[in-house]
Amino acid sequence: MTLIDDLLSEPTLVRTYYNSVSIALILTAWEELAKRGKKVCIVNVEKVPWQYITNRPKAELSCEEGAEVLVYNAERAQDVPLKFRLVTSVKRVIEDARYGVAEKVEGNLFRLQLGDEIYLFRVVNERVVEEGIPKVGKSIVEVLQEYGGSLPMKDVVLIVSGKTRASREEVRQAIALLKNAGLVEVEEGVVSLNKNSGLKGQGHLL
Repeated sequence: MTLIDDLLSEPTLVRTYYNSVSIALILTAWEELAKRGKKVCIVNVEKVPWQYITNRPKAELSCEEGAEVLVYNAERAQDVPLKFRLVTSVKRVIEDARYGVAEKVEGNLFRLQLGDEIYLFRVVNERVVEEGIPKVGKSIVEVLQEYGGSLPMKDVVLIVSGKTRASREEVRQAIALLKNAGLVEVEEGVVSLNKNSGLKGQGHLL
């Protein structure tokens, strides 16, 4: 399942401090729902900084009965109707919905955890573009899975550098990226798959 498919599979609140992420989530959801033949309504649409949006979806908005409701940057629970598809906010404005947090990993790379699944994505042209794990990172995950989920870092570096012909420093940098993304844990020189990352069972990021 892709990030956007997962987001739209049930009513979801995403908390993020990054307005670029909030905009990209709303516009990507609007576009995807329109492709599915759905009418879309955006609550707080007047707050969207349209003057800076260079790639506005072509589909029309409609808040008629039966439309899928997206809420941009909700400030309070009263901003959220009883029925909605996606809400973005800088805080957890409601409790009775699936909840995810979008955080920066590095640069323009973000992570969003929904339940046990962790997604990596970038914001490109005001849209969410899902990002896979780089080749060295995939090899690290595969090695950890092969050895039961954890290994000393020095062994991971040796094995992965041999398999991928990457330098040892490149492997260490890839481990750091996976750690920042919440996909692995590093403790006392041991690298382990994060049990909450969805990767132990060959997660979607591979």
